[in-house]
Amino acid sequence: MSVTPPMQYTPGESGQALPDDAFLQRGRQLTFIILGGMLGADFLAILAVVVLMGGVGAFSGIIRLAIASGLAYATWRGNDVAKWILVVLGFIGGLLSVFAGFGLLFFSPVLGLTSLLVAGAHIAGGVMLLVSGPVKAYLQYQRNTML
Repeated sequence: MSVTPPMQYTPGESGQALPDDAFLQRGRQLTFIILGGMLGADFLAILAVVVLMGGVGAFSGIIRLAIASGLAYATWRGNDVAKWILVVLGFIGGLLSVFAGFGLLFFSPVLGLTSLLVAGAHIAGGVMLLVSGPVKAYLQYQRNTML
């Protein structure tokens, strides 16, 4: 499987369909999977906290999910600043989740594993948003069509 380099796209009308470009289609799919995985991991963490701890800390998790959802939407639309904020906060949150996960493993193995899952989703998602060629091409296309 050969990977074609990203092409430069000219601004067009907002909401227009993607050109028939497999590279852009793959970028759209990967971006959706990455952002969905990051938000899904946050949602799973909120559910684990509500079920296992009776909702203690669920409010802050919901606020974090709301902020992450807004940043994910802005990233989906091609906003480069939102992507960097999402990646930096994801790395910081991921590293903190790793430390919390190992500590929680002794208290509640389910919460500890959930915390490690959240860490993995945010760190891996951040790396993919930064280095994936198709994702970069899709976000560039989105940025150009939003002008």
